[in-house]
Amino acid sequence: MTNFEDADYFRLRITPLEQDEKKLQKLEEKLKTYFSNGRYVAVVCCRETSAKDKLHYHLGFHCSDTKDKVRDNFRKHFQNDIAPRTGYSFSEDRCLSPEKYRRYCAKGNGPNEQPIIIIWQALINEPSIKELHETFWKNNEHYRQTAVWDKLRLLAASPTCSLDDLVTSCLQLHCDNNMPVDTYRITAKLRTIWASRSADYFKKIIQDILFKLE
Repeated sequence: MTNFEDADYFRLRITPLEQDEKKLQKLEEKLKTYFSNGRYVAVVCCRETSAKDKLHYHLGFHCSDTKDKVRDNFRKHFQNDIAPRTGYSFSEDRCLSPEKYRRYCAKGNGPNEQPIIIIWQALINEPSIKELHETFWKNNEHYRQTAVWDKLRLLAASPTCSLDDLVTSCLQLHCDNNMPVDTYRITAKLRTIWASRSADYFKKIIQDILFKLE
């Protein structure tokens, strides 16, 4: 039985060769059997559909075998189940923590859609799948909002930007990122952004007048 202390963390993204539901269920049963081996610890596997409507699976697990051995054994066992060349992505993960990847696997296809979990071996003191799902989207919402307002600040800094341009871009970015349109919050944020830009304009006007007076 693999111990966490002796194991590296691995993650996989696989695209099944065929997307027929009956064959997918057979593949999922095969995955469950394969990862029930004692060499694999804290296994997670979820089913997702990409933005291009391509069904795929994410897997994460600890194993004390070498990267080459883990990869070669998996490929050999599932060579008739996975799309050739483009259907397989494998990495030994030394950067992204297992906890973050498990949240990623628990994200589902959206904040209101629970994940389709195929395998889930819980970590010690781990939050529930529901909690991990909610945490992922809460963090995701924060990062998206930060990115949106950073873009709007850059836009407002342009001398050619009008208030109409700023408001239109703001609403479009909220729509593109599936962010709720809270009129009061948006108004308050835009006033802050626009006021800072207006202050710069006032300074420039004052400097121009002072220059003429001199």
